[in-house]
Amino acid sequence: MKPLSRVLGHLRKYWLVTLGAYLSLLIVTAGNLVTPRLIQVIIDRGISGKNMSVIIWMALGLVGLALGRSLFQFAQGYLSERASQGVAYDLRNALYAKIQSLSFSYHDRAQTGQLLTRATNDVELVRMFTGMGFLQFLNSVVMLVGSLILLFAMNWRLALVTVVILPLVLGLFSFFGLKARPMFSQVQKKLSALNTILQENLAGVRVVKAFAREPFEAERFGIRQPGAFRRVPEGGPADGFPLPYPLPGVQPEHAGHLLVRRLPGDWRGPHRGPVGGL
Repeated sequence: MKPLSRVLGHLRKYWLVTLGAYLSLLIVTAGNLVTPRLIQVIIDRGISGKNMSVIIWMALGLVGLALGRSLFQFAQGYLSERASQGVAYDLRNALYAKIQSLSFSYHDRAQTGQLLTRATNDVELVRMFTGMGFLQFLNSVVMLVGSLILLFAMNWRLALVTVVILPLVLGLFSFFGLKARPMFSQVQKKLSALNTILQENLAGVRVVKAFAREPFEAERFGIRQPGAFRRVPEGGPADGFPLPYPLPGVQPEHAGHLLVRRLPGDWRGPHRGPVGGL
């Protein structure tokens, strides 16, 4: 929990923007919960009761709710992205200042590729968590609690059936999450080693060409590259495990990830190309 609190602590500087994003999230979630209730009124009182005025007013309510929900969804995305970009900016500056203040002995031991990975990929992962990950987590919690409240208010007997199944679903989701975490850690380590090789070759390209070591270095990079990305498709089942409730705006992205991860053949990532063809 300490790393989580440290990451979220960077949002204090952007508390007003973050508060706007969270309020927009609550409004969007409330709209998602109210929509099925309006449809129920249309069916029970409008269609079954043959009351055209109820159908018209509830239909207009659905249209207005959809427009308002879309507006606040846009506000949520804009505000959360603005806050996360500010956090990433502060993290990069703090990381650069920290690297500059470290001793010579540290830089003798540390590899340049590792420092590049921490300053680029790791910061980007933190930005994604503060801008989308934590927000979607709150959205899931609010949606789950709100759905349970509505279910118990409508029919507590049927709601008990959902409550019995829910711990099993959450347990499976936690199991796959625990399985995926070591895989992503290995991806980060292998990506760091890959960046180290790339940095060494780019910095010493004249030495490599002087000794005609291009085939050897290309082969060394080609051996490391599959290991860095092979673990990503293996994490597909855990990352693509369906939640017990829909998350607005996330399904197309998940479907794209699952499609790429299930493609046949030798996959090397989204920008595959021949070694040396840069």
